Amino acid sequence: MPERLYSEKFRLLRELDLPSGDLVIAGSAPLFIRGLRDRMSDLDVVARGEALRRALLLGEARPAPFDSAVSIRLMGGRLEIADAWFTSLFGDVEELFERAETIGGLRFLTLSDTEAWKRRLDRPKDRIDLVRMAESVRESRSPRVRGGPACTKQTTSSASGREPHRRVRIAPRIGHRSLRTWRADKA
Repeated sequence: MPERLYSEKFRLLRELDLPSGDLVIAGSAPLFIRGLRDRMSDLDVVARGEALRRALLLGEARPAPFDSAVSIRLMGGRLEIADAWFTSLFGDVEELFERAETIGGLRFLTLSDTEAWKRRLDRPKDRIDLVRMAESVRESRSPRVRGGPACTKQTTSSASGREPHRRVRIAPRIGHRSLRTWRADKA
């Protein structure tokens, strides 16, 4: 189980003892669990069936700030449980559950679905998350040598027939520098 599943908000969710098969973790948690975000202000959870019934007994249902969903804020607002997630983008909650990815025994919104709703809201924090996601995709596509995403190893043979000469090219790494540049451009 990934270490981040032991953070405070996931511990609070486990304390509720809701059936995990009826939960999909949404919000910024799919980025947090994959190391694409260092923290999250609350844990957004989509619930159905028995998990939703139990959550409704624990707190007051109110209109969610998106679409026609209903949400229940629990644990001092550190957990928010909703009965849907951007239905205008993703459709029925069952479709969301079918696409979800399982990590450490919990279902999480896919990164492509996370990207879609972040593009829809287009808040400053969503733009930062989208940049991080794009950088992660670029890094994952880069050739890796000895664990480093920015290195590539090329082998060339010498004309004399001796052992091949190995060159290591180190490419510039796209990282937080580009994020700072992006923030400065947007300010």
